[in-house]
Amino acid sequence: FSFGSRRGITKFNPQQIKRNEIAPPVYVTDIKKMSPNGEVLSNGTFAKEIVLDYNDYYLSLDFVALNYNRSEKNKYAYRLEGFEENWTYTENIRTATYTNLKHGEYSFRVKAANNDGVWNEEGTTIKIIKRPAIWETWWFKLGALFLGILIILSAFRYYTRSIKERNRILQKYNDDLNLEIKRRKEVELKLQRREHKLVDSNKDLQRSNKDLEQFAYIASHDLQEPLRVVGSFIGLLKHRYKEHFDKEAFEYIDFAVDGVRRMSQQINSILTFSKVGKKEIVFEQTNLNEVVKTKIRDQSETIKEKNAVIKSGPLPEILCEKNQIEMVFNNLISNALKFNKSETPKVTIAQVENHSDDFWKFSVKDNGIGIEGEYQDRIFDIFRRLHNKRDYKGTGIGLALCKKIIHRHKGEIWVESEIGEGTTFFFTIAKNLKSETEDNTEDEKSTSNKEGKYAPDKIFTDS
Repeated sequence: FSFGSRRGITKFNPQQIKRNEIAPPVYVTDIKKMSPNGEVLSNGTFAKEIVLDYNDYYLSLDFVALNYNRSEKNKYAYRLEGFEENWTYTENIRTATYTNLKHGEYSFRVKAANNDGVWNEEGTTIKIIKRPAIWETWWFKLGALFLGILIILSAFRYYTRSIKERNRILQKYNDDLNLEIKRRKEVELKLQRREHKLVDSNKDLQRSNKDLEQFAYIASHDLQEPLRVVGSFIGLLKHRYKEHFDKEAFEYIDFAVDGVRRMSQQINSILTFSKVGKKEIVFEQTNLNEVVKTKIRDQSETIKEKNAVIKSGPLPEILCEKNQIEMVFNNLISNALKFNKSETPKVTIAQVENHSDDFWKFSVKDNGIGIEGEYQDRIFDIFRRLHNKRDYKGTGIGLALCKKIIHRHKGEIWVESEIGEGTTFFFTIAKNLKSETEDNTEDEKSTSNKEGKYAPDKIFTDS
């Protein structure tokens, strides 16, 4: 080919064009590392090794091929051995970038081709070492492994020891519990034996009480007739032979008559007390207002004599044994009048409201002489007297009779009193009373035998 120009003729023979067979050398020119501490730039022309710290998270390498004949036609290929398996080919990009490489050793290889595609297969190689963090080193992992094993063994040993200690404590607790169970069984066995003995004793006591009640009843009943005879003959002696006796003899006769009278009262009280426990009890609806009115009427002479005032509030109609409750009110009213030195004795009989859903509660209050605290629990004992017979007449059975009656009505009786301030008797009666029939065949037979044993004809056979 010939080309003309102002400078002359230019000839070109395509067959004379030669292919560039020179493989271009390749160099890494710049190395860039980045970490939280900042950015580091270095020249890589003569670098054979790059060391990265564990916190270097960015690495870039710039490279170039030394071919200046139409250098824009140069081609490149790079690979990071240990990270990539295949080559990355590029024409215009002369930078390789890697991020977050794992610790270890790598080889960065880069090769280039000239404008005619002749490759420098040897290229350039740089060794890259990424240092591990302390926790990524083998000795740290081995130490952690040993430490973990030690902790596990220690924990296992502690767990085993705690289990043994717990088993020891549980065994001790179990032994103590077995010992306590054994002791309780022994105590329970003793209690059962005592309970059996107590039941037997109660049975013996009940039989003894019945025997005693029966004896008291029969003895009191049988004593009335000879006592009546004694009283009658003393009266005949006083009237028929009064001209033969002096004043002193009549005084002795009066003493004897008074003794007979008091003995008769005592016998009647004992009979009444015995009948309360012996008699079958049948409850009936009773208007207590009528009961109190009747007892006030019976005490009318004493009330008039002492100028007493008796007040009775509204009382309910309850289920009770009428005759026995009459005895209770009669004794309490009588005592309130008897043990009273006031110019105007006052007695108040009332129901205590809102006491209980299961019991009726009543009170008998007076302004009498009062009772000392140390004697308030004793006054309900039979034959218990706090005063001599000259000052206050009585048998000492009244309050014991009241207590016995109230107990048969499933209630309680007690007293509150202060010396000189008066006395208040309280008593309760159960609301759910049911009539009782003492159907004890054996006791009846026993009673029958006892009646035969203590019959009057046998008591006085030898007399």
